[in-house]
Amino acid sequence: MAKKQSRVRKIPDMQEDGKPAVSGITLDKVGVRNVHTMARFARMGGAPISLPVKLSAYVSLSDPDKKGINMSRLPRVVLQHMANNITTDLIHNILIDFKKNLGSSESYLKLRFWYPIERMSLKSKEEAPKMYECVLEGKAQRDQLSLFLTVNVDYSSSCPCSQALVESLQKTNKGVPKGIAHSQRSKATVTVQFSHSNVIYIEELVDVIESALKTPTQVIVRRPDEKEFGVLSYANQKFVEDAVRLVSSELDKFKRVQDYVVVCNHFESLHSFDAVAIRSKGIPGGLR
Repeated sequence: MAKKQSRVRKIPDMQEDGKPAVSGITLDKVGVRNVHTMARFARMGGAPISLPVKLSAYVSLSDPDKKGINMSRLPRVVLQHMANNITTDLIHNILIDFKKNLGSSESYLKLRFWYPIERMSLKSKEEAPKMYECVLEGKAQRDQLSLFLTVNVDYSSSCPCSQALVESLQKTNKGVPKGIAHSQRSKATVTVQFSHSNVIYIEELVDVIESALKTPTQVIVRRPDEKEFGVLSYANQKFVEDAVRLVSSELDKFKRVQDYVVVCNHFESLHSFDAVAIRSKGIPGGLR
């Protein structure tokens, strides 16, 4: 007696078989955001470090008659690669796999994480890790790979106007209570574009920004350190416009930086709002 052939029932796949809610419309990006995992980063002059990351992954949906993509393939592809160090080659391979697995012409990957860099106190010479919020992004369009690194650097800004007013008060009003100039914690958010063959390390970019601003916030602070910080703050008073120009000037000298955007925020202690200045390198069609 012949055996009955078992029937294999196809599992429904509405991304492949379904119809879009509205036909004739393509989508720039479709994907996943805030996938939590671990990644291992190469460090400049040191051993690799494993850090928690939040990743976002997208592809284009250029077929107007396709309902959607298989979202779960995106994190699966990334996690298959995460046993290796994060390098430009690794990012490129992930983006290529995105396009192959999902039949897309464009793919994107974004990693958000906090990166530790050892920093020494100004006078007491004690070291401690300072954490920098970073974003590493890759974009593959046709055969072109674009890479971007964003770092956030906290610094202190002392107001030149406030200082001048206080010094004027002290000169013209003898015997009255002295005033104090205002200063505030501030933040420079810098995004740079770089090439696959000319890698920019996080440590390098942070050093360029902090050297330009001169007053980065401190981790270890003893009395001699606080005194030195006061000296530095007085010698490097700056409006938000000054801060952006100082950073931009140094990035213009950084030959491996193809393009950049600098955003400085001064979280005003005088006003109930922030002071902001923004500058891009100004390349036609580039970052804005």
